[in-house]
Amino acid sequence: MASSPRQDKKAVLCRQDWHQTGSQVVVTVYAKNPLPALSTVKANRTMLEAHVVFEGNKIFRAELELWGTIDIDKSFVSMVPAKVEITLCKASPGSWARLELPQSKLQKQKQSLSFAVLSFA
Repeated sequence: MASSPRQDKKAVLCRQDWHQTGSQVVVTVYAKNPLPALSTVKANRTMLEAHVVFEGNKIFRAELELWGTIDIDKSFVSMVPAKVEITLCKASPGSWARLELPQSKLQKQKQSLSFAVLSFA
């Protein structure tokens, strides 16, 4: 059997963290040497999807139902050698109790959603 010229990417878990100010939520994914050309981060007002490809043909995927709403036009992504920072601008200033909605609320809100690709800074 001939081998495929395209190597399969290996799905991996990455350490994640988040912090907030009154106007922003910053989600950090710790991944060594992310590749911006192969990675995407998409969002709508209440959901975030990250698809990060990094060194060693590894891939990290996450889908988060956000606690609050965001302004996608002001949100952006920064990739540096050791991490990916996703800066989400809150639609309304204030404090979020947590990053994600609890699972029970997530199930009730599942629907067909459209996403916008966040720009890389």
